[in-house]
Amino acid sequence: PNLDAGLGGMDTKVASLEAELARMREALEQLQAESSEKARESEAAAASNKSAASIKLKPSNRLALVIGNARYKNVPTLDNSNKDAEAFASVLKGLGFKTSLHLDLSQRAFNKAVREFKDQLQGGEEVVVYFAGHGVQLASTNYLLPIDVGGDSADQVKDEAIELQRVLDSLSEKELQF
Repeated sequence: PNLDAGLGGMDTKVASLEAELARMREALEQLQAESSEKARESEAAAASNKSAASIKLKPSNRLALVIGNARYKNVPTLDNSNKDAEAFASVLKGLGFKTSLHLDLSQRAFNKAVREFKDQLQGGEEVVVYFAGHGVQLASTNYLLPIDVGGDSADQVKDEAIELQRVLDSLSEKELQF
């Protein structure tokens, strides 16, 4: 489905983008506050001679996977998803995240990006995964759409799209903090 469908004019699009930007800023402010709190907790743990294993947050343990898909081949293209992904990646880098930014990924490249990101994880890191692009829910399953997904049928989408829960389950095997 086209995420821009149903928007009635440029004013509505701008208002929608401004609302999304405000939501993202609020989430980032919350992330900054949580990060500061965890950093204070880590300093207190170090001061009381606790072992390195008890320190839950190190700035080097903040990683982000950011994917923006806009140039779809078989479904409507999107105007802003790559710009959104780039902006989000920039903000995360400013917050100390080692950020992997990928744009316009095919199914194969999407799966490779997730695998390579997962391979970087040791366990215990703070992780953010952000996707800007088409997504669809079929039955009770959510899918992220790579740029080469076919749009002929629901079965084709199920075969060619990236199942969100599979990505989350794969990353949760690493016992991440965030």
